[in-house]
Amino acid sequence: MRKFFTIIAAIALFPNVAGAQDQVCYMEWEGQIIDLSSMCVTKPIETEPVPVAINLRFYDVQISPRSDGNSLEITGTVMNESNQVSSISAVRFNVISSDGSILASDTAPVEAGAGLEPGQQLAFAKVINKNVLRGNPNFSDLQVEIIGSV
Repeated sequence: MRKFFTIIAAIALFPNVAGAQDQVCYMEWEGQIIDLSSMCVTKPIETEPVPVAINLRFYDVQISPRSDGNSLEITGTVMNESNQVSSISAVRFNVISSDGSILASDTAPVEAGAGLEPGQQLAFAKVINKNVLRGNPNFSDLQVEIIGSV
C-alpha cells in the first residue's frame, strides 16, 4: 500500500517528468525489477502506399479562350481504368501549335484526395495566361497534349 501512495505522490509532484518518460515494460520478480523494454517495443502503424497512377484515361481535353481575352482554359477528365486505387495529384500537359511546336508546359491539379478509385472520374482545369505562350500563335489552332500525371 505504501508503494501505491509513493507512486501517486511522485506523479502528483512531478507530472511533467512522469508524462515525458517513454513507455517502459517491466516486471517485478522476487523483489527485483526486471526491465523488459526490449521485448515491448511498439512499431509505428504502417500504411500501404497508394500505387502510382496506372491505367488512367484522359478525355474531353479542350483548350478555350476565356472571356477576359488574356488567358486560356485547359479542361478535361481523367478516369481510373485499373482495378485498384491510383495516386494522382495533377495532370501534366503541353500546349501545342498547329506545326507541332510546344508553346507551353504546365500542370492542372486533380482533387483526388486519398487516390482515384477504380472507375472514378474527376475533372481537371487550369487557366494559363496567353503571355506564357512562346511566339505569336493563332489561338484557334492550339491543341493540348497530355504528357503524364503527378
